[in-house]
Amino acid sequence: MKVLDSISEELMVVKFLQGEFNSKRYGSRIANRLNREGKDKSLIFSPDLSDTLENKYRKSLLDYRGFRNRTNLFTGFPEDVSWQEVELCLSDLQQLFVLREEDKWVCYTGGTRKIVDTLKYYDKNPSMEEAEHIQQCLRHIRNGDSFPEVILVGEDKSRLVILEGHVRIMAYLLHCAPDIKVKGIVGLSGSMPNWLFF
Repeated sequence: MKVLDSISEELMVVKFLQGEFNSKRYGSRIANRLNREGKDKSLIFSPDLSDTLENKYRKSLLDYRGFRNRTNLFTGFPEDVSWQEVELCLSDLQQLFVLREEDKWVCYTGGTRKIVDTLKYYDKNPSMEEAEHIQQCLRHIRNGDSFPEVILVGEDKSRLVILEGHVRIMAYLLHCAPDIKVKGIVGLSGSMPNWLFF
């Protein structure tokens, strides 16, 4: 893993929203909120990180995930996370863990929580719930298209859990190019073990 730069929490929020904007499960929640409040998706895809009101609004967009009040996905999530932009190689991706309390993903791994073990489940269950999205991502990867950064968190870099980007990481693993380089964001905190999903 190569560290590229330190980044702000505000940029992490932007990347999280970008990652879920086209999600079947969550994308409509973001789009509907923007439409209802007369906002444009440029707030997510062309953000002004120097604008305090914009940053505050984007954090409020993540309320569907419990970001501001530390509920749902962010239950117990630390406030003192330091964020970095990184470049991941194939072996880095193979070492990642899925969310602890996300029963579906834990089941896909056979209980190991290692994302690489989801490939065994996918081989035996090619019509799994995420299959269409995985194949779509795989086609984009093979076409050389780019995706929003995957977001990983940990107490340190020795054990990283996927906060956002499970399907995209599965697609990268299926692509299995030995020289693949994937942009990511890593958040580290000594208090990360207190996060419900760690």
